[in-house]
Amino acid sequence: MEFSVESAYAVTFADLDCAGFDLACDPTMQHKIQPVLIGANGLSKKISVPFLEPLRAQQPFRVMLRCTLPRCMTLGFAYYTATLSFAQDRIRRSTVRLIFVGQKPNWVRVYECSRRKPPVLIKTLAPTQAREGDTEYLDIVGDTGGQSARVYAFWRDTN
Repeated sequence: MEFSVESAYAVTFADLDCAGFDLACDPTMQHKIQPVLIGANGLSKKISVPFLEPLRAQQPFRVMLRCTLPRCMTLGFAYYTATLSFAQDRIRRSTVRLIFVGQKPNWVRVYECSRRKPPVLIKTLAPTQAREGDTEYLDIVGDTGGQSARVYAFWRDTN
């Protein structure tokens, strides 16, 4: 499975502190998979996470890439984009988990984007979990396009 990670700041692959997990074979995440950088270590990185076992045709899968992207979010207005690029038309389920370390956003809004229509505001996310020092937001998307994007726009006060 391949992921793209992009940032406005130069962050090396090593600084991303990435770990992959094949959740279909290892739902308790006991076997961390070391992701592999494909190509250049620039602002945009393509990262491969191998499965623990080969997939069969039409076999469902669950894979997760966990990484830290330092200095990627600024105060004031900022956004995060999650894209899907699969050969099939529909994806049964996709989950995006955003964890803000330090100051929590005033709001997080989710926009759906596709090639066929302009961005549409889908919802405003509420925090799903707050621990000392970080706040988590979870977006579970069901039956979505295989070639689609969601933009998570948010605001954090500058003072």
